[in-house]
Parts: sequence; C-alpha cells; structure tokens
Amino acid sequence: MALNRLEKAQTWLFRAVTAFFFMVFQFFSPRRPADSVKKLPPVTNPLLLQSATQLAKKIRRKEVSSVEVVQAYIDRIQDVNPFVNAVVKDRFAAALQEAALVDKLIEEETGGEEVLEDRLPLLGVPLSVKESYSLQGDYTF
Repeated sequence: MALNRLEKAQTWLFRAVTAFFFMVFQFFSPRRPADSVKKLPPVTNPLLLQSATQLAKKIRRKEVSSVEVVQAYIDRIQDVNPFVNAVVKDRFAAALQEAALVDKLIEEETGGEEVLEDRLPLLGVPLSVKESYSLQGDYTF
C-alpha cells in the first residue's frame, strides 16, 4: 500500500526528529576510553560450546560425566560473574552433589540410553534459575 504525501511527510519528520534526539543523546552521553572497556575471558572449555541436547547425549553415553559438565559451568561462572554479576546466589556445592547422584543413576541404569533419553531427556545438564523464582530449600536473599 502506497503512502500519500501527508504520510510520507510525517514519516520523514518522525525520522528527522528521532535522528536529532539520537545525536543529542550521543553528544551528551559520557565517553569511556577504549582501553577501559573490560572484556570477558575467552571460553577455554569445549564443553561450554555444546548444546544442552549434545551434553545430555554425551552424559548418557558416559563420554563425559555430569560432574565434569557442572564443574565446567561453575568455573565459567566464577570467571565471568565479576564482569556481568548474573549469579546472585550460587549453590555450587549442592550442584556438584546432585551431579554426582546423576552419574550414579546413569551408572546403575539397566534400561540403557534410550530409556534415559525417553524418561529424562536433559538429565545431568546444568541450568540456572532466575532469582525471582521460588526454590525449595533455605535461601535468604
């Protein structure tokens, strides 16, 4: 649908006003020197580059343990959290204990990988829960 002249003029005026305010905002916004910008440390553990389904498959096949995966994520959180402050309340010790229980469950499973995949498709894969959700246990924020 083609715009008439009035609509074209309104669109042009809106874009011009928006561009003006953007330039004013940029002019008055504080500048940081390029060398003061902190960069996150690079990802060094290849487990961190895998999808949740890939990790779950490797855990079920015992190519990697859940404890190893959880520890890789804990290490990464400890590396980057000072920069991003995303994890407010950690429960690293409990996560490692739960991962050990998952590894034990997988070791004792008699039905095979297919049964685990059908029943618990993401078993052993760590996840983070947003702090606004209620969790079981004694958590004080």
